[in-house]
Amino acid sequence: SSLEGKARVSAVGFSINNIGYIGLGKLTNGDMLLDFWAYNPVKNSWTSVANFPGTGRIGAVAFAADGNGYVTTGVNYDGAYLSDTYEYNPKSNTWTKKADFAGTARRNAVAFATDKLGFVGTGYDDSFLKDFYKYTPSSNTWSKITSFGGAKREGAIAFVINGKGYVGTGNNSGTNQTDFFSYDPSSDTWATE
Repeated sequence: SSLEGKARVSAVGFSINNIGYIGLGKLTNGDMLLDFWAYNPVKNSWTSVANFPGTGRIGAVAFAADGNGYVTTGVNYDGAYLSDTYEYNPKSNTWTKKADFAGTARRNAVAFATDKLGFVGTGYDDSFLKDFYKYTPSSNTWSKITSFGGAKREGAIAFVINGKGYVGTGNNSGTNQTDFFSYDPSSDTWATE
């Protein structure tokens, strides 16, 4: 089923309990969106959920950890980089402001999560970046972890398999990247894949 909301670019998404959530992004005229939608694959249908309470943005990242969704970083309509973080609770259909991302405000970072922890890093803040941070929902804290194992980049992709995060591709100073690295949270180490 096609999204019932407006067509957009540069949205974010996460999944919780087999429901997909997407929102934010911008229209072709440049207007920023704040709406969020839930997709139920069993019913093949979309439902509008609570609007994002922060500034409209593109180039943000999102992840789900410990039963809630999180959105952080990005760039607003005026081109200012952002570091604010918001938590979405699907049970109460509410958003709550959380601790700001601990790194510099940035766009086009990458994010992944392992059960109860979120991880955000790389991106662009007028310089290409490779730093990485861990978010712990239970204490609402960010902490720096070992920097990404590859070159600096923005626009990378990430996924998780067996408790390890995998990060790769993206762009570094106009050069597309093809490498992949895995991150092991238990040892705080990156390995080439």
